[in-house]
Amino acid sequence: MTPNLVLDTSPSKRIFYSITRDYDHNLGICELVDNVVDAWSKGRRGRTVHVKISLDKIQQTITVTDDAGGVPQNLLRNIVGPGLTGNDENDETIGIFGVGTKRAVVALSQDVSIQTRRGHGSTFEVKLDDEWLKTETWRLPYRQIPNIAPSETRVLLSRLRSPLTDQAETTLREHLGATYSRIISAGAFEIKLGTDLIAPIEFENWAYPPGAEPKRYSQAIETPDYNPVAMEMTVGLTRESSPGGGEYGVYLYCNGRLVCRGLKSYDVGFTRGLVGNPHPSISIVRAIVSLRGPAILMPWNSTKSGIDPQSKVFQRLNPILVPALKAYASVSRALSAAPGGWPENVYHHDAGEISAFPLEGEIHLPDLHLPQAPRSRPRHHERIAHANQAVADAKPWTRGLYEGVAAARILLDSALEEGPRFALILLDSTLEIAFKEYLVNEVAGGISNAHLRALFENRHLVEQEVKNHLTISNQNIGKIRFYYNLRCDLVHRKTSPAVSDEAVRKYGMLVQRLLTQMFALRFEEL
Repeated sequence: MTPNLVLDTSPSKRIFYSITRDYDHNLGICELVDNVVDAWSKGRRGRTVHVKISLDKIQQTITVTDDAGGVPQNLLRNIVGPGLTGNDENDETIGIFGVGTKRAVVALSQDVSIQTRRGHGSTFEVKLDDEWLKTETWRLPYRQIPNIAPSETRVLLSRLRSPLTDQAETTLREHLGATYSRIISAGAFEIKLGTDLIAPIEFENWAYPPGAEPKRYSQAIETPDYNPVAMEMTVGLTRESSPGGGEYGVYLYCNGRLVCRGLKSYDVGFTRGLVGNPHPSISIVRAIVSLRGPAILMPWNSTKSGIDPQSKVFQRLNPILVPALKAYASVSRALSAAPGGWPENVYHHDAGEISAFPLEGEIHLPDLHLPQAPRSRPRHHERIAHANQAVADAKPWTRGLYEGVAAARILLDSALEEGPRFALILLDSTLEIAFKEYLVNEVAGGISNAHLRALFENRHLVEQEVKNHLTISNQNIGKIRFYYNLRCDLVHRKTSPAVSDEAVRKYGMLVQRLLTQMFALRFEEL
């Protein structure tokens, strides 16, 4: 019988180098801060924990110091060994897999020194550099050094792989404020960059337009083998628009830490047919999702900078998230197009209450109490019909007149190359019919059928008859005859004359004024 063969599956140190492109200064330093957050969250919340980040742009070094308790000597191996961690997968922590810090320090620098003192015990230093990474052994010497402050850990990064700049420092300050805003705001946790305390950056800038106030959904997401994940999701419209900066979309917090900021990907519905493609018209739509539970269930990627769409927890919350975003996107578009736009319809409503909806079991859309998009501004022909409804009720023959003008507007606004030509024919025909309706229905005593037939054998006679009863300047009569002759040329001449959009719109305004004189109809500009 052939004996079983054995493969040596010891990891190669090349795994460190393979991920250096995954981290920038922001992500790498946050991995170090995450370690401090985990130590604080696992029992040291009774006193304030301090994190100090020092950037030396002259020496090109980074130092991250914390007083969260230090690492005991028997757990120093966790600092370097891939997959080694003191966190349990059921803990409500940020780190779990034991790879983030190792990857981050190697990605940031070529020389790493980690000094740590557990409580009032001895201080130890672990150093790793590119020379050690080139060897095959995983044995890493460490040493006892003079004591640093009690409960302190220092991570010193030198020979940085990417240069430190003033812009990098500014970006890091903003990134830290957003990433740890909820943890800082909870109290007893401080981060300093240089000598400045990091201020929390929040995104709860909600607007409360009537009928479209923000809504907050909450649910305990049950999963086999692990504690439930508490989900809270707030969706609504904000009082700011930043289509250029992209500060809209989905914000995801996992165990208090911001993971996604302004996410607008296919995975959260930003595609045609759902929420819609990212566009300025929906740049006030925001969803803030907060998850708290076992770290292993959090739907983040390995660098905690994006989502894992395959996560079971994410797949449970997505059927709530996407319909809610879609509903508010529709509201956003409608209120943008309504008179007054967002300033009047959204930003003006800066106070109100967030409606809370606890959810249980399977979720159905009616359970979400989604807002209905208000009807967008009526179209031109609808506005004209509404403005003239009373006149049309009293004088039914006027309906075709104002609808003729509205139809001409549709032709002028269309993409038809010959739209102005069609609009001219329609406008002049509408005016001619209006003259007939005026003589028949508005002139005292009316007009006989024989007289009417005689008049309409010659358009100029019609115009003169109307002028006998209605004040029309000779200048406007001249314009009417010009456009009538232009219409006749379109029908009877071999070569059709050019008809410009501007000329037809001017004629349309004249027709509207005459219809107002004759029937008290109301119009808008063409």
